[in-house]
This record gives sequence, structure tokens and C-alpha cells, in this order.
Amino acid sequence: MNDNNTMTSYLEEYQEAMRIRHFSEATVYGRTVSIRRFISWCETRDLTTPQQIDVDVIESYQRHLYYFKKEGTDKPLSHAFQRSLLSAVKQFFKYLARKKVILFNPLSEIDLPKERQTLPQQVLTVDEVNKLLEQPNVGTPFGIRNRAILELLYSTAIRRLECIRLEVHDLDLNRETVFIKQGKGGKDRILPVGKRAIHWLERYINEVRPFHSFGQEKARLFLNQFGKPMTKGYLSDMVSQNIKKAGISKAGTSCHALRHSAATHMLDNQCDIRFIQAMLGHAELNTTQIYTKVSIEKLRQVHRRTHPSGGN
Repeated sequence: MNDNNTMTSYLEEYQEAMRIRHFSEATVYGRTVSIRRFISWCETRDLTTPQQIDVDVIESYQRHLYYFKKEGTDKPLSHAFQRSLLSAVKQFFKYLARKKVILFNPLSEIDLPKERQTLPQQVLTVDEVNKLLEQPNVGTPFGIRNRAILELLYSTAIRRLECIRLEVHDLDLNRETVFIKQGKGGKDRILPVGKRAIHWLERYINEVRPFHSFGQEKARLFLNQFGKPMTKGYLSDMVSQNIKKAGISKAGTSCHALRHSAATHMLDNQCDIRFIQAMLGHAELNTTQIYTKVSIEKLRQVHRRTHPSGGN
């Protein structure tokens, strides 16, 4: 048992245990931040050891999260974020119970906030996507790069973080595939890349990237103007700017608009939902099934054909 019987010291052990079990660094980081938030809340109440935490403390923390307002606003924490924070603490105490630091997990009987499945609000039409893809000025080096990125995001429906982490060797232009290494949940997957995206990726790799890597960055596929790997914020800003240039006001938060749109358009074209699940990297099919509620184009066509008012 840890000589320093504090939650903070056990958190360090838990981080090591997650890495030994090959959790992704993103998961380790996310859980650590959530658990530290709980520990800080406890310390203000003179609760520092795992043995001091019982069901009453956890229920009090759950109420705190429910009533918490974001700094400078009256906005509460989303249900999903509350659930994520509590889930990380639950896994931490599960680890402590398994190590016999505590007799039982005080969160084992706690009901987590109900997970709400909200419909994606950022789905673009095919025409809107095509208009977006045409926005970068491909007469400039970074216009070619931006077109390649937009085409890849739409063709593969990969996540923003997966995109910026891509390395040159992850892309196989001959086989027209891209290797997503350690995606969400630490899982690898290989995805097909459409011919149009391949065309722009070839142009970027052959005509642009060699002149902006400056010999400093040999691995990352997409580089910024300084020859450094892109950040999440840099990529989001680029996509958002092109969405605005296209005059698309409903797109909301950039990169996910292309992910949602790709999944919805494939479903509209009668793609089996299990293929979409594999493409998106969803562990559970019910996560992907939200797109069946968004994909109404086929339903609309049937409605027009069969409803008395549909064709008028």
C-alpha cells in the first residue's frame, strides 16, 4: 500500500497502471484532469484520503457538478461532461477497491447522469460540402494544403485530432488508404480514401510539403506555415474560415461538420450502418445509429411519393 495515503499519491499509481494496460495518452490525460478536479473539490472540504470518501460525499459532488456554472456565464455543465467527470472518478475508485486500498467503490451504486443522444446539428448537404471544398485558393501552396485537408476530412470522416496526428507514412497513395493509429479508445483502423482526396493529397505531398518542412519535421503529414505540426486550434480555425467563406451559417464547429456530413451522406446512399460504424471508429453500434435519425432524405422521398400532401 502507498505510504502516503492520499488520493493524489494514488492517482500517480493509477496513471502508471493505465499506461501499463496500454491506455492511450489522451485517455490517461483526460481521466487525470477529471480526477484532479474531484480531488481539489475534496481538499477544500478536508477530505484527502480514499477512506474518507463515501456515498454521501459522492452524491454531494454530483450535486455540485449539477449546479455548477461555467465561469463568467450562467451556463451549466453539459450532461455529457458531468457524466465524463464522474465516470473518471468511478474508474479511479474501482482501481482502489481492486487494490484493496478501500473496501468498496463508493460510486458503484451511484447513477451517472443519463446519456443524452443529441442529433448532430452540423450536417451539410452535398452541394454545401462541394461549395466548402472549393473555397481554398489552390493557386497558392497553403490553398493546396487546405484543399487536401478538407477533402481528407470529408472522404474519411476522421476526427480532428486523428487528422493532425497523421504522419506521412500513414498515407498509402497507391492503395488509396490511410492508417489511423491509436484513434479514440486507443484503436487502430485503416480507411479507404476517395480518388478526389487522393488527387489533392498527392499535389500537397509533391508540390507543397517538401518546401515547408524545412528539414525539421519529417513525420507529420500536415504542417503549418512555420513547418511545424498543426495544432487542433489551427486546424479548426482553418476549417471554420472556409465554412464562413462558403456562406454556410449552420455548420457550427468546423471539423465535425465534415465528419457528420460524410456519415449522413453515406447512409443516404444506402451504406450499411456497420460499415459506417467501422469507418467512424465507434466502439458501439448505438453510437452510430444516431445518424439514422439525421438521414431523412430517403424518408422524405417516400413521403413525397406516398403522402397525399407530399407532392403538392
